[in-house]
Amino acid sequence: MEKIFTLQQIGETAAWLWDRAKNYSVWTLAGEMGAGKTTLTAALMSLLHAEDEISSPTYSIINEYKLSGEAGYTKVYHADLYRLNHLEEAIDAGIEDMLLDDGALRIIEWPQIIQSILPANVLSLTLSIVDAQTRLLKINH
Repeated sequence: MEKIFTLQQIGETAAWLWDRAKNYSVWTLAGEMGAGKTTLTAALMSLLHAEDEISSPTYSIINEYKLSGEAGYTKVYHADLYRLNHLEEAIDAGIEDMLLDDGALRIIEWPQIIQSILPANVLSLTLSIVDAQTRLLKINH
């Protein structure tokens, strides 16, 4: 499944995606730098009424956001593995514990190094830059 959208439509795109993918508790986000992975995650957190300020986990590796529970989750883990080179680094950062928390929605940017430990039922998303304001979202179940 694919969707083309502009950055001005990021909120409606997050809602469209949530309607189709809310049954998945682990989401991976791939795409080149600047494609909008964190921006899409922030729009989704806004939609789900996250109680915390949303920021990129590039340096912290994993951010945790509290949710009200209306969406079926009480928290979201948002991981950004861009700076990591090996699976062991991700494990040291807490990725295994995050993946084992079935009560949370888990969103993982740059998931390539942890493919071997991801659960079977993952929603794989890829964002591509079409032009300065337009993105292509590809969804694989």
